[in-house]
Amino acid sequence: MRKLKDYSFKNAGFKVVDDEGVTKYTAGEFVGDDSGLIYKNYDAFYNPEKYPDTEIVYIPENAFPHDNKRYVPEDLVNGYTRQNLIDLTGSTMAAEEMFETLCWQAPETLWIERSGDSDENGHYIEAQMAYERAYVPDFVSDPDRKGQDPVCYDEFFNNEWQDEECRKHYLDRLVELGVLDEDTANEAMTDFDGTENIEEVVYSTLVRENAQKEYERFCADKLRQSKEEIFADSYEIQFYKEIHGYLTNSLNPLDYEHYKALSAEGENVIALLWDENLKCERTNIGDWDRITNFIDDYARRFHQEIFKEENELE
Repeated sequence: MRKLKDYSFKNAGFKVVDDEGVTKYTAGEFVGDDSGLIYKNYDAFYNPEKYPDTEIVYIPENAFPHDNKRYVPEDLVNGYTRQNLIDLTGSTMAAEEMFETLCWQAPETLWIERSGDSDENGHYIEAQMAYERAYVPDFVSDPDRKGQDPVCYDEFFNNEWQDEECRKHYLDRLVELGVLDEDTANEAMTDFDGTENIEEVVYSTLVRENAQKEYERFCADKLRQSKEEIFADSYEIQFYKEIHGYLTNSLNPLDYEHYKALSAEGENVIALLWDENLKCERTNIGDWDRITNFIDDYARRFHQEIFKEENELE
């Protein structure tokens, strides 16, 4: 059994059970790029073994009664369980990604937005479904692969998912499993009608590799410093950590043009972003939306020709 971690410190709002056994919820302020008064139980979402299947993990701002967000009985709120989010998104991986993003809106609304983003960025939602619902189960049940480990999602997305024959196979499997309908599966094959997706894969892979090498070099240099020097550089270290995690995560919302621009920076991409950060107000590096805006501003400022070229093509 896995060792459970405590995520309760991240929660927004709280739940109580009164003397009569009635469960009541109070909203709390969730602060991010957007903010709202919501109920959000990280511990229940990430440690489902500790809670019943009916445990509510998220209540949007408008799911509380009008002007009443304190000690509201459970039957008066429209809450979502962990399984509700998995059913909506089609995979645990996609549900986790969306749960992290939810800050005030209804999950259905955010899911529509994320689905549109997926269509423009390699159909990563369908890739998550394929990885979790088809690739991994088929891999572990294959007797010829006994004792082997399946590749991680990023490797699956960058290799199998970018191969036309492989993608068609996994989309057909999702249709067989009833996870996708045929129209959605056919739409997820449209990337192979042109060349831009192939180029995006090349540039995004290059940026991830460069960021990884640069971060490893940065960490090695910091380990040679004294404790006092490391403490003095704590903000820089945090910046590198957050930007590295963002750039190497295939689920970030960067577009083809961003990757093409950042690939030109080679293995100094984080250092150049750090220098730019020092010239302006400190970036809220704990927020993906603000990191995206920061990188977008940087890429457009220093690589205008790439965005101008794409605008002309459109």
